[in-house]
Amino acid sequence: MKRVIKNLYSLKGKKVGTRTDELRRQIGLAAEGETSSEFVEHSLATAANDFLVASGSGTFVKKTVEQTRAILNKVYEAQEDISAGESETTLSTDSYLSLISTDSAGDTFILPDGDVTGQLKKIVMKADGGDSVGTGNGVVTGTFGSDVGTLTFNNTGEYALLQWDGSLWVALELASMLDTTNAPTFSS
Repeated sequence: MKRVIKNLYSLKGKKVGTRTDELRRQIGLAAEGETSSEFVEHSLATAANDFLVASGSGTFVKKTVEQTRAILNKVYEAQEDISAGESETTLSTDSYLSLISTDSAGDTFILPDGDVTGQLKKIVMKADGGDSVGTGNGVVTGTFGSDVGTLTFNNTGEYALLQWDGSLWVALELASMLDTTNAPTFSS
């Protein structure tokens, strides 16, 4: 900084434009009318809340808030709501949250393998179509481990928070949103 100030003082008697051009050169910016590829000399933003989003290695594009939100929603769509069906229903790994509902006969859901290591998946029983214990269950089959084949949801509000470890879904939390005694259970 001392060097910059010293260089500017050595220009006394010169026009203001000359001193301004020299200051710009000293701090690495191009002089008026010149171009420099070393520094960004203008804002890429054209509106409040613009984002720069990577579109390739070393390449960025400007996106609005809505465009950025759409990208993030595609990464993890908010949720899927699956009602009782006649056959097995496959849960989406594109959605973080799957809300499952069963009919009185119960329903089977398939949880495919995760897409990336560390991926989280939450399954919540939204509605239990059964009228007594043992009916209307939601049975989720997936890659849970060698001695575990299914995850059974018996009551509305039960949920499982799972994480894909690269080869199987690991239970991080099995509980109920409505009480402290119920939770989904694993079985072989």
